[in-house]
Amino acid sequence: MAITNNNKNDIIRWFKETKEQKLKVKGVEYNNIVGTDTGGGYYKNGFRTKIVEGLKGKRKYLQIDIITSAGNKVEIEERLLFAIIADTFKIVKHTGWYNINLLAVSRSQYGNKSMEYMDQLKAIYYRASN
Repeated sequence: MAITNNNKNDIIRWFKETKEQKLKVKGVEYNNIVGTDTGGGYYKNGFRTKIVEGLKGKRKYLQIDIITSAGNKVEIEERLLFAIIADTFKIVKHTGWYNINLLAVSRSQYGNKSMEYMDQLKAIYYRASN
């Protein structure tokens, strides 16, 4: 899938369609299973996605877990949750280590229209496509 003009919805759709990219540490791929031993060294984030149904069953959400190696183990570094609205995506939650609300932190620093979360997604997309 080619991304045109850094379109936010196209990049998020790529994550939805790709579903998973394994974490790499020193060029070795690891399954995205939290707690798996990885050894140390240079790493490239992985990710996994899934569709989550809302509590009342009316909405669907795309959950993206950004996977990293911390303390020589597979861990979830960030979790993003997007409401799926027709063919578009709206960020509703973005958490980091210790369940910190990164969406609130980003907006307090950069304003209500902040899309800082897209920097991480774009970096993973561009690394995977090159």
